[in-house]
Amino acid sequence: MIGHTNQCNRHCILDIDGLATMLGISESHLADERRENPEFPAPRYIGRIPRWICGTVLTYIAAAADQPDTPPNPTQPTVRSSPSRKDPRRV
Repeated sequence: MIGHTNQCNRHCILDIDGLATMLGISESHLADERRENPEFPAPRYIGRIPRWICGTVLTYIAAAADQPDTPPNPTQPTVRSSPSRKDPRRV
């Protein structure tokens, strides 16, 4: 079953759209998160289609919630994967 937040149990299987919906983010933000965060759960592939087991994602979210927020390391440069957007403070 492809689950969403209101249908999800620990054994449901999520596609990209379902995972983004469950996390409350866009599919493009999900792609960025997968690329930039090595701790993000790896998908299981059915053919060429990535799927996530809901329980794995819920465990990841719970573990991330237990971690204290850490400020970025000032000695490492920030790497952006997409072009920077125009500063909203500028006119």
